[in-house]
Amino acid sequence: MRTMIDRADITGIVLAGGRGRRMGGVDKGLVDFAGRPLVAHVIERFAPQVGAIVINANQNVERYAAFGAPVVRDAIGGFAGPLAGLHAGLSVFALTRRDVLPHLAAFLDGGGRKIDAWYATLAVIEVPFDDEADAFRNINTAEELAASTLTR
Repeated sequence: MRTMIDRADITGIVLAGGRGRRMGGVDKGLVDFAGRPLVAHVIERFAPQVGAIVINANQNVERYAAFGAPVVRDAIGGFAGPLAGLHAGLSVFALTRRDVLPHLAAFLDGGGRKIDAWYATLAVIEVPFDDEADAFRNINTAEELAASTLTR
């Protein structure tokens, strides 16, 4: 039997802690897209799904804080990738079971950095968003940003 979870009990984390290597070294979350920073679009789409939002950022912390959500930095140094952001979020809250935190910490300590490789070690359930496929686009380069269009 599945237990219903109230969205008010869910905290989502926006992963914005990277270096922006593929964006030419600029902070991807703050890049303008359709007149607003990318992070503003993410927060707008994410907010109806969760009760609260936390932003993981390692630079421009004040600018991210201006979006009204708490900002957490990676606990693991060296820009260790999105898993380090998830690790920081799990130390606060995230849409991931908190009991995976020790497993994630061990994976990171062992040098693991790829989300797909970590997920492969877990029993996970994919949640399809087929009716909103563009809602969760992953824009990593200036070219992908230029090719993207805003849809609602």
